[in-house]
Amino acid sequence: MNSTIEYNLIQIIDYFGQDKEALDTLKKSCEENNKKIKEMMSSEGLEHFNTSKYSATYKVKQTTKVNEDKLLYLLQTVDGDNFRKLGIIQTKEYIDSDALETAIFNGIFDAEMLRKIQECSTIVETPTLTVKKKGK
Repeated sequence: MNSTIEYNLIQIIDYFGQDKEALDTLKKSCEENNKKIKEMMSSEGLEHFNTSKYSATYKVKQTTKVNEDKLLYLLQTVDGDNFRKLGIIQTKEYIDSDALETAIFNGIFDAEMLRKIQECSTIVETPTLTVKKKGK
């Protein structure tokens, strides 16, 4: 390896490790302070609080999450056929990977079909980097 590249890698990896460690510490501190501020403002019934430098607003947002399994069961038991006709209940097709693998293993597809099946897949390469402090 080129000594200049080696030197640069040593420098950059060490700087990166230090910065990442500082970032992780700051992130943890921010998350803890965020939680404390929410708890304190909630317990005091405060929606707004100002300091000389910052303004904080605390709100509780409500969202509705539907239990689709429960709703689907309800609609199916009441009048599933009618709700399907109305388009309320849908059928979603998907590929069963295990069944496909078994079919390929058992020779269900000819070579041309196997080639076409293979063309439906792409390989995604994701570069990753892990830098850890020595001794951990």
